[in-house]
Amino acid sequence: MTGYTTSESAHDLAAISKALDTPLSLLGISYGTHLGLATMDEHPEIIDRVVLVSVEGLDQTVKLPVRTDAYFERL
Repeated sequence: MTGYTTSESAHDLAAISKALDTPLSLLGISYGTHLGLATMDEHPEIIDRVVLVSVEGLDQTVKLPVRTDAYFERL
């Protein structure tokens, strides 16, 4: 399971871009925005255009219930 990370998925997009020999245009919503931001950060050379909707920043992912509770306390 350690290979299923956002960073690994960004590397997968880079591999797709290389295999197709073309830059990528990305459309991301929710987690797709998180992946798009990671890809732009790690592989900016493969990006042509990007549209991000309902952005989830690289340091904003809240998944575990305990983290969600802490988030609402801070909010």
